[in-house]
Amino acid sequence: MERKLSPREEEIILFVARGFTNKQIAYKLGIAEKTVESHLCNLYRKIDARCRSEAVAKYLQSSQTALSEKSIRGISRIEVP
Repeated sequence: MERKLSPREEEIILFVARGFTNKQIAYKLGIAEKTVESHLCNLYRKIDARCRSEAVAKYLQSSQTALSEKSIRGISRIEVP
């Protein structure tokens, strides 16, 4: 990874890795969907990714992060009303 992701960007990439949509991420974090899009744009630039799957792959490869319940405390699939 070129530049370190912010804590919020790391949180969002973990949601993306679990298959959450931008709308679901926004709902879960209590932020606007546009804010999620902005964070994703920033993290794509930082890790030189062009899409969600590439961003997740690069993040996991560079950080050696396992998608375990410990690393993504409390994140599970949700339905957005």
